[in-house]
Amino acid sequence: RQPSTVGLKPHRKVFAPIGLHSKKARREQWRRLIRARTRARDDNPTIFVMYALSSFTYSLLGIAMLTVLYDLPRGFRETCLIDLDLYSWLLVLQGPVSFWADVIDSFVMFYSRGYGHMIDGIMAPTLTILAIFGSLYWGPILTNHELNLSFSLILGPIIFVLNRLCGENYPSKFIWHILWHLSMPVIGGVLLTTIKFSDPGSKLSSSTS
Repeated sequence: RQPSTVGLKPHRKVFAPIGLHSKKARREQWRRLIRARTRARDDNPTIFVMYALSSFTYSLLGIAMLTVLYDLPRGFRETCLIDLDLYSWLLVLQGPVSFWADVIDSFVMFYSRGYGHMIDGIMAPTLTILAIFGSLYWGPILTNHELNLSFSLILGPIIFVLNRLCGENYPSKFIWHILWHLSMPVIGGVLLTTIKFSDPGSKLSSSTS
């Protein structure tokens, strides 16, 4: 059945069927999205809960950084690209933002592109880029082995997970997203442990002398 154009002005009758069909197609696409995500959520309750909670791994890393921040060597703190207090609090904030985007927007409101997605799309890459380029500034206090470790740990999951996170393929998308959320705290934990138990002060002095 063709959409009715009765009562429309002549110039609008030409474009009305296109607009109505397009609107109908978008509504049908949204309904399919809701059905797919509702089924994925209801059919995989345990994985979905893990997926939802994994958003807060960023917050845990931020809290860990705030806890040990001033136990870290002075040379490390002074050569960072960003103030570590600020970076730690941004990580704490990233947890709720990630939950907003991945759970509230995606599986409660069923938005394909909500405000949570937009904010998360800005914060998450920014924090990741700062972590990567921060490694360049840590050059004077980290050995080549430690730098290679940090780059491989950071870049590896990014390339691998971005390759997998496409489409609405559940529950595999849940699993890869959980691994993505877990990778950054693991990376952060490895780097913090490495730095905490290294002797960067002597490395910094020798490299600048």
